[in-house]
Amino acid sequence: MTNKDDGRDIQPSDWTKLGAKYDGDGVSPHAAVRRQLIRTRRAIRSPPAPCHKEKNVTEFQDIRITELDADASGPAESGPLMNMVLNLSAEAPAYWRDAFTDAWKQPATAMRRQAVVDGSRLTSTCMAFELQGQIDQLNEVISATNEACRLGTEQAALRQDGELRDLKASLRYD
Repeated sequence: MTNKDDGRDIQPSDWTKLGAKYDGDGVSPHAAVRRQLIRTRRAIRSPPAPCHKEKNVTEFQDIRITELDADASGPAESGPLMNMVLNLSAEAPAYWRDAFTDAWKQPATAMRRQAVVDGSRLTSTCMAFELQGQIDQLNEVISATNEACRLGTEQAALRQDGELRDLKASLRYD
């Protein structure tokens, strides 16, 4: 059996490392290993991609959902889905939008509908009765994205300060 993550063959010695065992219950060792790999993949949740500081940004302000814009919301192009437009507390910078999109695309325990950030709006394409569940998931991803961006901004500011100190120490004025 081949591990799809890294392409190497799984050996019988790997079975116990993965917590799989063959105890004669009709499940082959390969099936047990496969099940364990699937459980492991589901258990691993990747954090959002780190955000990068844009020039002259020294402090990151958290972004949050403020309200549903009922006037801008309406039917999606096809089917029974609706484009639910949610206003955000601020205009989302490109680096935040990219980090949010990457985090939203990660596997989740509950179904995630399409969600797109454009400026100070987030559009979730879902059924009306699904919106609260989507907002709950969106808030989790937004919170994680805010944290990643805040840390990225702080690290970039520290790096820039260090570079300026090094530059100042190396300059000669005579």
